[in-house]
Amino acid sequence: MNKPSIRVWLYLVLLVVSSQLVACGGGDGSDSSSTSENDSSPTDEGSSTNDDSSTEPQTVILTLSLSSNSLTSGNSAVITISSAYSSSSDTIIMATELTGLLTFSDTNTCTIGSGSNRCTIAVLASTIDDNTSQTGSISFSSDDSDAIFSKTSISFTVNGAASSRSDDPSSSDATATVKGWPSYLAMGSITDDTLIEDYTDDTVSSEKSFQSRPVNAIFKYAGSGLEGDIDLDYPYYTKKTIVEANNLTTSYAASGAIPDDHAVLPVMVVYMANMSYDDYSDDFSETGIKNKFIKLIMMAKMLEANQDSNGDSVGSVVLNPDLLGYIQQNNLKESLDTTLGAMDLTSILTSAINFSEQETTYSYTGLADSDHRSTCEGSFTGNVNELYDDLYSVCSWGYWNAKEDWASLVDANGVVTDPSPVTNYTLPIITNDLKGWIVMTNWVMKTFAPDVSFGWQENLWASGGTEWLRDGTESSKATSVVDFLDELAVFDGDDQPDFIAFDRYEFDDFNSSAYSIGYLFNAQDWTTFFSYVGEISRQLDNKPVMLWQMPGGHIQEDGDGDDRGAYGGTFPNFMFSADHGGTSAVDFDNVNSYISEIDLATYSSYTQAIIPYLQVTPDGTGSDYTWNEGYLGSAVTDANVFSILFGGGNTTGVAAIPIVSVGDDGGWLSDKVINYFTDPIYFE
Repeated sequence: MNKPSIRVWLYLVLLVVSSQLVACGGGDGSDSSSTSENDSSPTDEGSSTNDDSSTEPQTVILTLSLSSNSLTSGNSAVITISSAYSSSSDTIIMATELTGLLTFSDTNTCTIGSGSNRCTIAVLASTIDDNTSQTGSISFSSDDSDAIFSKTSISFTVNGAASSRSDDPSSSDATATVKGWPSYLAMGSITDDTLIEDYTDDTVSSEKSFQSRPVNAIFKYAGSGLEGDIDLDYPYYTKKTIVEANNLTTSYAASGAIPDDHAVLPVMVVYMANMSYDDYSDDFSETGIKNKFIKLIMMAKMLEANQDSNGDSVGSVVLNPDLLGYIQQNNLKESLDTTLGAMDLTSILTSAINFSEQETTYSYTGLADSDHRSTCEGSFTGNVNELYDDLYSVCSWGYWNAKEDWASLVDANGVVTDPSPVTNYTLPIITNDLKGWIVMTNWVMKTFAPDVSFGWQENLWASGGTEWLRDGTESSKATSVVDFLDELAVFDGDDQPDFIAFDRYEFDDFNSSAYSIGYLFNAQDWTTFFSYVGEISRQLDNKPVMLWQMPGGHIQEDGDGDDRGAYGGTFPNFMFSADHGGTSAVDFDNVNSYISEIDLATYSSYTQAIIPYLQVTPDGTGSDYTWNEGYLGSAVTDANVFSILFGGGNTTGVAAIPIVSVGDDGGWLSDKVINYFTDPIYFE
């Protein structure tokens, strides 16, 4: 098939902002646009992988996406039409047919001018009756005869004042919606991407377990997660997690297990650099950076191509757990700036793009004989993502075997060399330092997966240990983190992430690995945690929050079906209530004996014995807390939380996962999630 040498992918993002932000052109001191402009030369327009501007007109493909599809009655919004490339001629975009729910603040058109790659249209949500919601759509057209719309309209909802689809008195008045996610507080869990088709016996795969324990999202680490994981390999775990999520979507639709029949999201956890280990030097080598970005581009394209029945991309990405926190805590920015300052990051990114996009002919006759492969002859011409799909379809038996064959062909064909650029991407301004490396990462996600949400992960311990949880300094700690994020422009600019992710600490509270270093949380600690998270969100212009890798162990009582030792905890008891989750009050006379035997006196983080410590009320003034008041609604209203993802390699999740060492809680957590799904907390 003949392809144009330049394919221009445009995406449209609708950012909901207050009328004050529209009038002032920005927020308070945390506004990202001013930081970005001050750090850039006014004459530097960015760099391009192809400076040839004399090419003849090419097809313009307009891809429309929505970062928030829920608008509040009477509030302003800004439609931003962005392109990954600077235009060589004027392209006029027109918004039409607002179906009466949106009006134009000024004009219904904007122009992507020559040398530019974006324009904006300001709109205003109409005032509708209180406690009602109305759905509308925006249609688009262009004066460019070469423009083709992949979707010609975007749907949205306008909510009247005090409107709520939940009768919970703590229901949200926040707008924490994130593109691709449900319009209610979502629940998810860790997976090991094992599929029913992987087994010929009755072995319990994660897919089989999730069929009876429904969730909105499943998350998986995209690589091995090991130190020095810089090899160039196919994003196999992403492929299988997508397959598992799609299989679960089909299963849940048949049983009605998920509110609104929303598609299950595959959430990939990506380490562009893994600072969970002491030696991360390979991750910041030229080879490591190039290979990591090749894999990120491949993975982003896979998620973008994963579409639901409505043609919307389904997927999400959590970037770089522990990295930002570790850099801040250990003052590593200067040393990393020095390391990256010796490189040409723009050139490295260009090479990664070329590798991912180029078409190469792969000869199948060179594949070694194997009992995992059918007869495979001839050759295939395409890019590296397409090669895997063809191998899986016609040659290799199974996802893993296709990955192995992919690796042998990529090496054999020498496609790691860099030919002339195959696509005219206009890169952002990339400085050779840590900030430039972050800009690269955000740009790749927005360019190759414009409809896929992503966020960076941040830590509790970024500005110190955990002692501050109990000294009332959470507000200043939050400000310290935001100042650091602003310095690195993590949440600045047109390519900024859709959300910020937080975890607590991967072990369940009643595991000695957690409580020995201050991570056994009582209700007051969780209240402080949410105060910290909410403050960071607010200082980042109310950036939506994902709670990721949250400990799913509960306060175990004799006879509740969970006899595991060391894997209980407090988070689910704090979050779920009698109405949302069916959580009963804790009977402290009946808790599992291993809990009551935990001796906190030997640890400086605590000043009470275990049972009195657990009975402290959320505000710290009482001593009779029974853990079933629930905090789900407040998490949304006070901390902008849009999703909670449970579990980890050493932490209890929703499903029985074969490779997770903590065992199964007997379905206790899943029962709470299922009960919550009967009356989920919707966003306004």
